[in-house]
Amino acid sequence: MKTDRLIKRSLIFTFCLAMLMACSDDDGPSNQQLLTDQGIIEDFLSANNITAEKSDRGFYFRPLVSNASGEAVQNNDIVSIYYDLSILNGQLIHSVEAPDDPVQILFGGLLVIPAGLELALEEMRVGETYEFFIPSDLSYSNYSYQSLIPALGITRLEIEVVRIDDVESQKAAEEDRILEYLEAQGLDGAEAKEDGLYYVQTEAGTGDPPNNRQLISVNYTGTLLNGVKFDSSFDRNEPFNFQVGAGQVIQGWDLGFQDLTVGEKGFLLIPSHLAYGPNIYITPPDIIEDLINQGSLRPFPSEIPPYATLVFEVEVVDFL
Repeated sequence: MKTDRLIKRSLIFTFCLAMLMACSDDDGPSNQQLLTDQGIIEDFLSANNITAEKSDRGFYFRPLVSNASGEAVQNNDIVSIYYDLSILNGQLIHSVEAPDDPVQILFGGLLVIPAGLELALEEMRVGETYEFFIPSDLSYSNYSYQSLIPALGITRLEIEVVRIDDVESQKAAEEDRILEYLEAQGLDGAEAKEDGLYYVQTEAGTGDPPNNRQLISVNYTGTLLNGVKFDSSFDRNEPFNFQVGAGQVIQGWDLGFQDLTVGEKGFLLIPSHLAYGPNIYITPPDIIEDLINQGSLRPFPSEIPPYATLVFEVEVVDFL
């Protein structure tokens, strides 16, 4: 059921995360393929009069904008970036640029495809823009998609590091965004609940709240703060049932519904640490469905970006 997929946490990968990728190769691209890729990159750099340094991981990089005083990227940092990703010949694969929100990546989380998009960050500081030339093993390996991604394709990547957050500063930033959202939407009377969760009641219910692990039936519509809808039981005309406090749903739901009564309606605003947290990030988004259809990737809430604050319009239908 789509609802289960979007609300429950589940194991994401069924393949070797290190590269994406093609489980048909037990050991991934061979050393010979890496040497071949590096030779192609070096020929490209020479032909285009580009000076770049080779990293220990085998990719090449050069600074476009340096900032020696900027904070360096370290493990467990939440790194906000803009990027342009293309094939070595310049064909664009995907980009995220201002004024859109930057992508947030948990550095060291190994939740990014292609892997090179995350690993490249180890060379960078806040305020810097670097260009990278990435061998196929850190790009998409043997995977191909239509005319967009060739098998064993070398990628060219430009990254700007916008900011770095830790867990606490991320929580504070999300709370600020929730308060701004409440004001902008005219949602008055918001109740600050546990660990950054907010609730706005729009219609009172009757009776007592559910007991711990009580089975309840609810309707909901889930959106991002920008209004993009990712799921709705109302659209399916099918309420969703779960046991409150049993860990069957995201933590924000367990906390949010524990105090609601039958017939009650309102809005739950859930920060990412009570929802899907870093989530997985795959670029370009077009390939997600293809990977799932191939069996290389289990279904996951791909509509929800990493570190997304979620808004749920909810209705308690009944206690079962």
